[in-house]
Amino acid sequence: MTDDIWLVVANGSWPNSEAMKGVVKKSSRLILCDGALNRWTADMITPDLVIGDFDSVNSSSLSFWESKGTEMLRVEDQTTNDLHKALRHLESLGVASCLILGATGGDPAHEWANLLTCSMTPIEVRCQSRTHEYLFFKPSANYSIDSFAGQEFSLFALETSTQIVLEGARFHLRGDDLESGSRGLHNQTTGTEIRIAYQSGRLMMIRALREEALEVNENEA
Repeated sequence: MTDDIWLVVANGSWPNSEAMKGVVKKSSRLILCDGALNRWTADMITPDLVIGDFDSVNSSSLSFWESKGTEMLRVEDQTTNDLHKALRHLESLGVASCLILGATGGDPAHEWANLLTCSMTPIEVRCQSRTHEYLFFKPSANYSIDSFAGQEFSLFALETSTQIVLEGARFHLRGDDLESGSRGLHNQTTGTEIRIAYQSGRLMMIRALREEALEVNENEA
């Protein structure tokens, strides 16, 4: 992932307040889906942009943050959710990668819709929950991912992914193709680094985090 961190915050489960502030502080650009603005407190960093159809955000929140300099981008499209709108906006700006918080938790249908949305964007996405993170890779790139020995992960093809090379894991891949299904379930790292490259398709890794946050703020994703 690039050091230029575009952070997108949706309205699902967030880390505890201090952890949330730490992630936000490290971000280069901060974009909120509109429902998340209702939970954004005055002691947090001012968002660069709030995006959505604004059907789930309080007018008082909109007025407050607009007065602080936040750009409000209304997208009148009821066929897509607000995370979809945010990622499409990033695509239009040519953003290469982003970190997403709040895409999981709450209603399972919202969670699944958000993860599918992440799978469909050409952007490299890291979507983090309390216990796991979801990494959506791009083809024709070489990835070196920090890990710890014995860290559990699963690697799934969201469409057929070809010529996958996976190193640093208990079960290696040496130029294999992977179909959508269960083949990549429950692998483990053997050291402190996983290396991945592949030719085409869309790959997603789900991996357990080293530590769980002590508190999670639940809402609808």
